[in-house]
Amino acid sequence: MKTLKYLLMSLVIMTGLMGFSSCGDDITRVTEEYYTGAEATNYNFVVGNSQNKWVWNAVDGRYECFFELNELSSDIYNYGSMVGGVFVNPGLDNEWLEMLPYNIIFPQNGTDPSYSVRISCAFTPGEVAFFFQPSDMKRNDNILAEYEFRITLMLDQFNVPK
Repeated sequence: MKTLKYLLMSLVIMTGLMGFSSCGDDITRVTEEYYTGAEATNYNFVVGNSQNKWVWNAVDGRYECFFELNELSSDIYNYGSMVGGVFVNPGLDNEWLEMLPYNIIFPQNGTDPSYSVRISCAFTPGEVAFFFQPSDMKRNDNILAEYEFRITLMLDQFNVPK
């Protein structure tokens, strides 16, 4: 009888100890602070209109246009991401945003090789540049057009060294 009494008492104590130690508030606690990820901001630029003209660079064989972008900080440049795109067929039903660099190929007649244009961008802190480079790297103002670009700057504050 005494053995049964000790056995039951031990069972009750063991069950109680297991109940208190198995689930703590570290598992069931609700956190009110959420990590939402990187902050992304879009900026649109138009090149080739009367305000922002393409400028020929004879050394590099391309047209260029530079914009001040103060939001492109050294933190974003060093620890974030910069993405560029160009709108194709802007304002039409079949508009889309093409990532840069974007190559446009113009097929020629049977014997002439194809002609292409490469549209790209480059970044430095505080500035973004857009480039329009013909495949023959020769100046031809007749092929210039107006382009709308989108730049997205992204920065995850948790990746910036303190």
